[in-house]
This record gives sequence, structure tokens and C-alpha cells, in this order.
Amino acid sequence: MDTDHNKILRRTFLKLYVIIVVGFFTGACNPELDSINPNLARLEVYVHGSLGNPKNDALVSIHLTQTDAENNENEVVDSRYTDINGIVNFVNIEPGRSYWIRAKPLTFPRAIEQSEILVVGVNNHDIVTL
Repeated sequence: MDTDHNKILRRTFLKLYVIIVVGFFTGACNPELDSINPNLARLEVYVHGSLGNPKNDALVSIHLTQTDAENNENEVVDSRYTDINGIVNFVNIEPGRSYWIRAKPLTFPRAIEQSEILVVGVNNHDIVTL
């Protein structure tokens, strides 16, 4: 009986060890989190419809000028798609200025808006589409 109990304990500790090791390496290998510069800005963009429903898989880009945003040219960083919650994050953006944000949901017309002047740390911006 004592050996059965020991086997159960060993299996439980082994499973716990595997979970901890996998969790540690999974979190440690996220290149986006590892590359965040604390002296630069992060911009979180939320793309949603007029009724507040999130727009997932909308292509979002950041530009220096309105003309660049309208023509989808000269991106400050690579374009990214929103997640299932309509959110996309851009990291390591130069603070101290505003940017033009272009969002193009899959089945709706594009929307272009100017951001507030970004500060060091986290900045948020909502874009409403049809």
C-alpha cells in the first residue's frame, strides 16, 4: 500500500515539474515581450464596430502622415492583425509625437485616425469602423 501511495506522489510531482518547466520556457521564449524597450512607447489599438463589437483579423498599420496612411505606405512598424478581441499591440514606437493609424477589417471599409501624442509606456487608441 505504501508503494502505491509513493507511485502516485511521484507521478504527481513529475506532472507538476513538467508543467512548471514548460510554462517557464514558453513564457521566456516570447520574443515580443523580451524585446520591449522601457524607454519607448507601446500602442494598443482596439478596433470595433459602432455597436462596440470587436473586429478580429483587421489589418492595422501605423504611419507618420495622413497621406501615408491613406495610401498604405511607409509604415512605422510592420502591420499586424487584431486578435479575437479586436486588439493589436505595437511595441518600441518613438514617443513624443502622434501617428496615423489605419485599420482595415476584412469586410468593412478602412478607417484612418490620428493618435494622441504617445508617451513612454502604454498608450491606448480605439478605432470605430462600420
